[in-house]
Amino acid sequence: MEGISIGEKRLDIAPGTFEIKKNGTGGVIIDTGSTISYLVDDVHKLIYKEVRNLIGWSFRGATIENSPWMLCYYGSISKDLSGFPVVTFHFSEGADLTMDSGSFFSQVSNDIFCMTIGPASNIDIKSRPSIVGLLAQQSYNVGYDLVNNYVYFQRIDCELLSG
Repeated sequence: MEGISIGEKRLDIAPGTFEIKKNGTGGVIIDTGSTISYLVDDVHKLIYKEVRNLIGWSFRGATIENSPWMLCYYGSISKDLSGFPVVTFHFSEGADLTMDSGSFFSQVSNDIFCMTIGPASNIDIKSRPSIVGLLAQQSYNVGYDLVNNYVYFQRIDCELLSG
Protein backbone atom coordinates (compact mmCIF):
# COMPACT_ATOMS: atom_id res chain seq x y z
CA MET A 1 0.00 0.00 0.00
CA GLU A 2 1.28 3.44 -0.87
CA GLY A 3 -1.40 5.79 0.38
CA ILE A 4 -5.00 6.47 1.36
CA SER A 5 -7.54 9.03 0.16
CA ILE A 6 -10.84 10.12 1.62
CA GLY A 7 -12.81 11.62 -1.23
CA GLU A 8 -10.41 13.81 -3.21
CA LYS A 9 -8.12 14.36 -0.21
CA ARG A 10 -4.97 12.24 -0.15
CA LEU A 11 -3.89 11.80 3.47
CA ASP A 12 -0.40 12.95 4.44
CA ILE A 13 1.22 9.56 5.00
CA ALA A 14 5.01 9.32 4.98
CA PRO A 15 6.53 7.28 2.13
CA GLY A 16 7.50 3.80 3.30
CA THR A 17 4.91 3.71 6.09
CA PHE A 18 3.43 0.44 4.83
CA GLU A 19 6.71 -1.24 3.83
CA ILE A 20 8.22 -4.18 5.69
CA LYS A 21 10.98 -2.81 7.91
CA LYS A 22 14.49 -4.30 8.21
CA ASN A 23 13.53 -5.87 11.55
CA GLY A 24 10.62 -7.70 9.86
CA THR A 25 7.83 -5.52 11.25
CA GLY A 26 5.22 -3.67 9.24
CA GLY A 27 4.02 -4.51 5.77
CA VAL A 28 0.47 -5.07 4.59
CA ILE A 29 -1.58 -8.27 4.65
CA ILE A 30 -4.74 -8.70 2.56
CA ASP A 31 -6.74 -10.99 4.82
CA THR A 32 -10.25 -12.39 4.38
CA GLY A 33 -10.00 -13.83 7.89
CA SER A 34 -10.06 -10.37 9.48
CA THR A 35 -13.46 -8.71 9.36
CA ILE A 36 -12.19 -5.15 9.74
CA SER A 37 -8.97 -3.52 8.60
CA TYR A 38 -6.14 -2.51 10.90
CA LEU A 39 -3.66 0.21 10.01
CA VAL A 40 -0.46 1.37 11.68
CA ASP A 41 -1.43 3.59 14.57
CA ASP A 42 -0.28 6.91 13.05
CA VAL A 43 -2.34 6.27 9.91
CA HIS A 44 -5.34 5.12 11.95
CA LYS A 45 -5.18 8.40 13.89
CA LEU A 46 -5.16 10.38 10.61
CA ILE A 47 -8.21 8.54 9.29
CA TYR A 48 -10.00 8.77 12.65
CA LYS A 49 -9.43 12.53 12.74
CA GLU A 50 -10.49 13.05 9.11
CA VAL A 51 -13.70 11.04 9.55
CA ARG A 52 -14.55 12.96 12.73
CA ASN A 53 -14.00 16.22 10.84
CA LEU A 54 -16.23 15.07 7.96
CA ILE A 55 -19.03 13.84 10.17
CA GLY A 56 -18.59 16.71 12.61
CA TRP A 57 -21.35 17.06 15.12
CA SER A 58 -23.98 15.65 12.78
CA PHE A 59 -24.21 12.46 14.83
CA ARG A 60 -23.94 11.63 18.49
CA GLY A 61 -20.92 9.48 19.30
CA ALA A 62 -21.46 5.94 20.55
CA THR A 63 -19.21 3.53 22.43
CA ILE A 64 -19.07 -0.22 21.87
CA GLU A 65 -18.42 -2.07 25.11
CA ASN A 66 -15.83 -4.57 23.83
CA SER A 67 -14.19 -2.11 21.41
CA PRO A 68 -13.91 1.34 23.01
CA TRP A 69 -11.25 2.30 20.42
CA MET A 70 -13.74 2.08 17.53
CA LEU A 71 -15.15 5.29 16.06
CA CYS A 72 -18.92 4.81 16.34
CA TYR A 73 -22.02 6.95 15.99
CA TYR A 74 -25.75 6.63 16.52
CA GLY A 75 -27.46 6.43 13.15
CA SER A 76 -28.00 4.35 10.05
CA ILE A 77 -25.44 3.91 7.27
CA SER A 78 -28.09 3.63 4.55
CA LYS A 79 -30.09 6.64 5.76
CA ASP A 80 -27.43 8.94 7.16
CA LEU A 81 -24.23 8.38 5.16
CA SER A 82 -25.42 8.48 1.55
CA GLY A 83 -23.13 11.44 0.78
CA PHE A 84 -20.06 10.20 2.63
CA PRO A 85 -16.99 10.24 0.34
CA VAL A 86 -15.34 7.02 -0.80
CA VAL A 87 -12.18 5.89 0.96
CA THR A 88 -9.43 4.53 -1.28
CA PHE A 89 -6.42 2.40 -0.41
CA HIS A 90 -3.79 3.09 -3.08
CA PHE A 91 -1.39 0.29 -4.01
CA SER A 92 1.56 0.28 -6.41
CA GLU A 93 1.07 0.27 -10.18
CA GLY A 94 -2.26 2.09 -9.88
CA ALA A 95 -4.20 -0.64 -8.07
CA ASP A 96 -6.90 1.01 -5.94
CA LEU A 97 -9.30 -0.52 -3.45
CA THR A 98 -12.24 1.87 -3.03
CA MET A 99 -14.72 1.58 -0.17
CA ASP A 100 -18.13 3.20 -0.10
CA SER A 101 -19.89 3.94 3.18
CA GLY A 102 -21.26 0.37 3.30
CA SER A 103 -17.72 -1.05 3.34
CA PHE A 104 -16.00 1.65 5.37
CA PHE A 105 -18.64 1.56 8.11
CA SER A 106 -20.52 -1.35 9.65
CA GLN A 107 -24.01 -1.23 11.14
CA VAL A 108 -23.26 -2.94 14.47
CA SER A 109 -26.79 -2.55 15.84
CA ASN A 110 -30.09 -1.07 14.67
CA ASP A 111 -29.01 2.40 15.69
CA ILE A 112 -25.17 2.35 15.81
CA PHE A 113 -22.60 2.27 13.01
CA CYS A 114 -18.81 2.12 13.36
CA MET A 115 -15.79 2.76 11.18
CA THR A 116 -14.31 -0.57 10.04
CA ILE A 117 -10.69 0.41 10.57
CA GLY A 118 -8.82 -0.02 13.83
CA PRO A 119 -5.27 0.59 15.05
CA ALA A 120 -2.74 -2.18 14.36
CA SER A 121 -1.68 -2.02 18.02
CA ASN A 122 -4.99 -3.75 18.84
CA ILE A 123 -4.06 -6.96 17.05
CA ASP A 124 -1.98 -9.67 18.65
CA ILE A 125 0.70 -9.98 15.98
CA LYS A 126 4.25 -9.05 16.97
CA SER A 127 5.20 -7.70 13.54
CA ARG A 128 2.34 -5.15 13.65
CA PRO A 129 1.39 -5.28 9.97
CA SER A 130 -1.44 -3.29 8.48
CA ILE A 131 -4.31 -5.60 7.53
CA VAL A 132 -6.84 -5.03 4.77
CA GLY A 133 -9.84 -6.93 6.10
CA LEU A 134 -12.85 -8.59 4.54
CA LEU A 135 -15.23 -5.61 4.71
CA ALA A 136 -12.79 -3.50 2.66
CA GLN A 137 -12.60 -6.31 0.08
CA GLN A 138 -16.32 -6.95 -0.30
CA SER A 139 -17.60 -6.47 -3.86
CA TYR A 140 -14.11 -7.09 -5.27
CA ASN A 141 -12.35 -9.93 -6.98
CA VAL A 142 -8.78 -9.88 -5.68
CA GLY A 143 -6.04 -11.31 -7.88
CA TYR A 144 -2.43 -12.02 -6.98
CA ASP A 145 0.50 -12.19 -9.41
CA LEU A 146 3.07 -13.91 -7.20
CA VAL A 147 5.76 -13.96 -9.91
CA ASN A 148 5.74 -10.19 -10.40
CA ASN A 149 4.50 -9.23 -6.91
CA TYR A 150 1.33 -7.46 -8.05
CA VAL A 151 -2.14 -7.37 -6.58
CA TYR A 152 -5.22 -6.61 -8.69
CA PHE A 153 -8.66 -5.43 -7.62
CA GLN A 154 -11.72 -5.81 -9.86
CA ARG A 155 -14.96 -4.31 -8.61
CA ILE A 156 -17.96 -6.59 -9.17
CA ASP A 157 -21.70 -6.17 -8.77
CA CYS A 158 -22.65 -9.06 -6.50
CA GLU A 159 -26.35 -8.55 -7.23
CA LEU A 160 -25.73 -9.63 -10.83
CA LEU A 161 -24.27 -12.89 -9.54
CA SER A 162 -27.31 -13.75 -7.41
CA GLY A 163 -29.70 -13.91 -10.39
